[in-house]
Amino acid sequence: MARFKMVLWCTYFAAYALLFCITAVNFVREGFFESFFGTFLSWAVLSSDAVAILGVYAYLRSIPSLNRTFWRALLMFMLVRLTISASFFASTLLTWQLDSAHYEALTNLFSLLFSVPMLVALWRYAFGSPSLWRNTNSGFCAGLA
Repeated sequence: MARFKMVLWCTYFAAYALLFCITAVNFVREGFFESFFGTFLSWAVLSSDAVAILGVYAYLRSIPSLNRTFWRALLMFMLVRLTISASFFASTLLTWQLDSAHYEALTNLFSLLFSVPMLVALWRYAFGSPSLWRNTNSGFCAGLA
């Protein structure tokens, strides 16, 4: 059973990393970096996702990276970001019409469900397994902790 869970987590990690790459290419292709605000927002989204991917990897490998406070702050940031995104998409659905904007909002709302395992992994990594954080001089990026 434990091996099956690890296979599921590794599959999720691979899919999450692949979707991150697709999103980064899409941001460039769609021109999200053309304005200052678009550049800032795209940079914030992509960098937080990249760091979250690092957190999921560190959780899977049980490697202490950076420190617990950083991962707790990232978890809270991701929760706020996903809540704002969900409320934006849900508000679009309040006036249901059969058009592409509403189908896109519904698809985006359901796609946010893909972030739930990432939140679980970051939660377990930041708040669980105290034995992992006892020796903070080990692991990658240990000098930054």
